[in-house]
Amino acid sequence: YEFVGKLMGLAIRTLNYHSFHFSGVVWKPLVYDQVTVSDVTSIDALAFKNSENILNAERKNASADTFNKAMANLRFTVKLRDGNIVELVPGGSKIKVNWDNRKRYCRLLTEYKLNEYKVQCDAIRRGLATVVPYQILSLFTWRDLQDQVCGRIVVDVQLLKSMTRYAGFRKNGRGRINAFSPHIKMFWKMMDERMDNFQRSKLIFFIWGRSRLPVNRQGFERHFTIMAHPASQRSNKNPDQYLPVAHTCFFQLELPEYSNVDRMYEKMMFACTHCTSIDGDTTAAARAAAQAGNTAL
Repeated sequence: YEFVGKLMGLAIRTLNYHSFHFSGVVWKPLVYDQVTVSDVTSIDALAFKNSENILNAERKNASADTFNKAMANLRFTVKLRDGNIVELVPGGSKIKVNWDNRKRYCRLLTEYKLNEYKVQCDAIRRGLATVVPYQILSLFTWRDLQDQVCGRIVVDVQLLKSMTRYAGFRKNGRGRINAFSPHIKMFWKMMDERMDNFQRSKLIFFIWGRSRLPVNRQGFERHFTIMAHPASQRSNKNPDQYLPVAHTCFFQLELPEYSNVDRMYEKMMFACTHCTSIDGDTTAAARAAAQAGNTAL
C-alpha cells in the first residue's frame, strides 16, 4: 500500500495520471478528512443492515422480548467482504445483541465500518508523503487530491478544445483543416451534444490511452491534434465507410470528413468500443471488428 502512495505522489509530481477508481473511503483519510456513513454505503450497501434492522424494530415499538427473539442470532461481530468474521469487542462472538446493549452494538459497528480501511489508508499516506510532504496534503480536499492523481473525472470539452491543433488538408484540395472546417465543427458538436461523460472518456482513451484529461492547460504534455485521414481522401472513396484512426503516443486523431453528425457519432463509438488496443490496427481482432461494422480502417 505504501507503493500505491508513492505512485500517487509521482502522478502529482510528473502529471502522469493513474486510473485509480477509489471511493471517498480511500481518498478522504489521505487528506485527514472524515469518512461518512454515505461514503461506506456507496461501496457496501449492506454495511449497516443490522443497524437498520435495529432502528426499524425501535420504530415499531417492539418489546424487549420480541426484539431479543428477533436478534437471537446476532452477535458483537462483523462480517467482512472477504467472508472473515471480526469481533467488535473481545469475546464478541459469544455476546448476543439484546435490547439493553443494542445501542452499543450500533455504535461499535459504525465505528468499525468508518475505520475499516484505516491501516491501508495510513500506509498509502506514508508512501504518498515520501514524495509529497504531509503539510501540502493538508491543503487538498479529497476531490482535489483525486484530480491531481487521476485527472478530472468530468471531461472538460472546452479545455480540450483550447489545447487542440489541426493538421493536413481537406479532401479534393479544399484547403487546410482548421477549426472552421465542417467536419471539425461537427466533431465538437458531437462532443458537446451527443456524447455523455462516459462516452467522452472512452473517446479520450481511444485517442490518448488514458480516460481522463489533466486538470488544466499546464498539465498537458502535448497538444491534441486532429489530422486529415489519408485513406478516405482518395477521389473514389467515401469517408462515411471509414473509421477514425488514433495515434495514442502522440495524442493525434485522423478524422474522416463524415457527411453528418450521426455518421460521425456511429463510427466514433464503434471505434471507442471495439478498437481500444494500442498499436492493434493490423491485428486479426481489429480487422474482424472492422469487417463486422462493414467499414474500413
